Amino acid sequence: MREIPRVRLAAYGVAALATGVSLLIRLSLRPWFGYHAELMTFFPAIIFSAYLGGLTPGLLATLLGAVAGDYFFLEPQASPALADPGTAYALGLFVLTGVVITVLTESLHQSRRRIVASERRYAVTLASIGDAVIATDVQPS
Repeated sequence: MREIPRVRLAAYGVAALATGVSLLIRLSLRPWFGYHAELMTFFPAIIFSAYLGGLTPGLLATLLGAVAGDYFFLEPQASPALADPGTAYALGLFVLTGVVITVLTESLHQSRRRIVASERRYAVTLASIGDAVIATDVQPS
């Protein structure tokens, strides 16, 4: 029972770590890209976090990516304020896209869990069909 919280905590750690790595990659690419596509490098962190951890780690990576992108790349830099409506629109679109990616990935996980449960149920049913046929046979052999 103690393993579940540790796994969840590890998923949140992966989300924070992946976002940090994305930030470092984007900072190292600044000389080549300048201030274009500031938030694009955070999408792999969101996808990775949502795939490994599910809904809440993916949302955490989205939130951390938005905060880091706003602070380090969007004008005015080193400030949580946004310079113009276009910047606010870009940040809102980033958050919306991150949420959609996360929700779709969680939906994929839920579908896989349902398929596994269904396969188990069918396997048990098929395994017990022989018992039911023997138990209902009224003519002795």
